[in-house]
Amino acid sequence: MSKKYLFISQNDLALEDSNGRTFRNVFNYVNIENIYAFSLIRRNEKLNANQVFYIDESRLFRKKKIHYSIKKKEKSNTQTFRNSRKIKKNPLTMLLRNLLWSISFYHWRHRLRNWLEEINVDYIIFNPGDFAFMHRLAGYVSKVLRKKIIVYNTEDYYFKTWNYLHDERGFKRLYPIFRKQLLKAYRYSAKHTSIAFHNTEELMLIYKMEFPFVTHYVAYHPTMLAMNLETKKIDDTTNFYYCGALDKGRDKTLLIFAKILKEIMPNVKIIVNGKVPLDCTDEINNAENIIYKGFIPYDKVTETLKQNHLLLSINSLEKYHVKDKKYGFSTKIADYIASLNLIFHIGVEGGIEINTIKKYQLGYVATNEEEIVKNLISLKLNIKNNKNPYMNNQKTFYENHLNYYKVARQVQERIEGIGNKKT
Repeated sequence: MSKKYLFISQNDLALEDSNGRTFRNVFNYVNIENIYAFSLIRRNEKLNANQVFYIDESRLFRKKKIHYSIKKKEKSNTQTFRNSRKIKKNPLTMLLRNLLWSISFYHWRHRLRNWLEEINVDYIIFNPGDFAFMHRLAGYVSKVLRKKIIVYNTEDYYFKTWNYLHDERGFKRLYPIFRKQLLKAYRYSAKHTSIAFHNTEELMLIYKMEFPFVTHYVAYHPTMLAMNLETKKIDDTTNFYYCGALDKGRDKTLLIFAKILKEIMPNVKIIVNGKVPLDCTDEINNAENIIYKGFIPYDKVTETLKQNHLLLSINSLEKYHVKDKKYGFSTKIADYIASLNLIFHIGVEGGIEINTIKKYQLGYVATNEEEIVKNLISLKLNIKNNKNPYMNNQKTFYENHLNYYKVARQVQERIEGIGNKKT
């Protein structure tokens, strides 16, 4: 008999959501009819109403019913970041959010308990984050079902001693209180956890030291993009391609790169798919060698990556970025590697993405403007051979860490071995 899985997260494993896609890809061996979810977002049309206990946060405190059917998808052609009316995440709003959810929980936990007893899943999968209430919820579910939690983790929130949240209006002074609450939440859910998977080795090591009583494994986020074994042809007219958001300083890095590229490889353009901050739209549109094509869905991105491109990966060059995003490993990098296209990565020294590309020699890496110049000159000389010099390393890394079915099979074997311990 097929095993049933309950996923506790802020999303319902919809592929349109990057976090949902990560969850779904890692556990791709689970058939859709055996998936259940506790979610704050409802996008996955493949899951019926009984498979999702859905809490719409915007309506939670308006005495509306808790368990909803799926909402119709809304089409959006927005291509820029607009000012949101949502309250920014600062220590105060995070503390208040947790308090309100904790109070509301007493009004609907009996419905949740009834649903949990009805579906009676075999495994509980939890995606931890910085919302303390979700850790409490995961522990509650573990107690009700009398099964240990299995964690899939991609974040280092537990170790952020600085205020990584917005600090407007002086609320940053409340960060020590928020952090104390968050650490307590992580420790609580960890007591109910048997296995923790982490999407990089570095992330696994720091959590293993903190929670040695949990069994820890590495499970990179596998890519849906099957490795393209076709010969990749590149020459001095092959364009760069960048997909992803241009917020958090990436827009400035793109403009720096475009300026240098124009001097060294004047015939090469940068094709961009993603969202652009409003205050940078004109500069990007006016750059002669940037072709901005707006936001496209993920399936269109994967189709584009199958073509021949020089792939550009960019982060902010500000030193704060490496501290705040030190353990971040984007799904985009996984897709880039699987495409077997040549990768040119720009970012501050010390982050996992740069360390991984360097360690396994997966592409060019530049940490400042001087290195961008140096590597572009090297790239210009190397493409005369019409091939990606890092391709063999990319193939090996893909097979060892990113293979869609291999990663899922390893996760399944480990979970079904010890993942359903009783509490």
